[in-house]
Amino acid sequence: MSTHGPQLDRLFDLLATRAVEGLSDTETSELATLLTAHPEVDPGAFDTAAADAFMEPRTDITHTLPASLAERIARDARAIVAEHASSRRSGVIRPIPLLSSSAKSPTRAAFWPWLAAAASIALALVAWWPRMFPARVPGPIPVLSLAQQRQALIDQASDVRTIPWSPTADPDAKGLSGDVVWSDSLNRGYVRFNGLAANDPKAGQYQLWIFDAQGDARYPVDGGVFDVAAPNAAASTQAVIPINAKIRVSKAAAFAVTIERPGGVVVTSRERLLALAK
Repeated sequence: MSTHGPQLDRLFDLLATRAVEGLSDTETSELATLLTAHPEVDPGAFDTAAADAFMEPRTDITHTLPASLAERIARDARAIVAEHASSRRSGVIRPIPLLSSSAKSPTRAAFWPWLAAAASIALALVAWWPRMFPARVPGPIPVLSLAQQRQALIDQASDVRTIPWSPTADPDAKGLSGDVVWSDSLNRGYVRFNGLAANDPKAGQYQLWIFDAQGDARYPVDGGVFDVAAPNAAASTQAVIPINAKIRVSKAAAFAVTIERPGGVVVTSRERLLALAK
């Protein structure tokens, strides 16, 4: 059973018919419609395969057959298909000539010419099948760093805003700087920190908050928890963190970062507020 589906099967049938017999005006119109629906199919592959079948045997696709059999298939296929095409055009179906060496059984003898034609075309299609569906080899998918993703948001979002952090008097906020990049339309953003101390995730985590201008200031939107690893000689001391807003923010009015218990909290007490951006 075919796995292509009836539409592709019909498309292949029309392409094969066109290659060896030609099409009526109605069939030509139907073929054009199917080719438009399936741009991945190369419309010339069947024609080329048929041309190969009617030319001298190709060693690259017939090397597994005895030379005499390959020649016999190609010779008989040319004669038989040409005869059938002529009969179809004239409207008079002529009897199909039998091979001189055909078997004595009438049924087998009548079937052999069609088998020869089909085999010849099939041999050519074996070589041309990859051209029916040209291989699409995608290039490597680029993996953007968080810094590059942040810059992409700045470049692409028309309503993006960049707001600097203002550190509080909390001892862990000393020397902290950076900014927030946010787009209301995309509900996406990134925070960037310089000088934010490394934390022990088992003792506490940093948590982001978004204050919605159309929401209750007592309950800012959770922007996600994150950790900062201790810097080393190979790592930058700058941290870029994606904002993971738990609900849609209508219009961001301010942002905050706090220190909370591991896993974060639903509502912050703001006891360990490190920085604000507004």
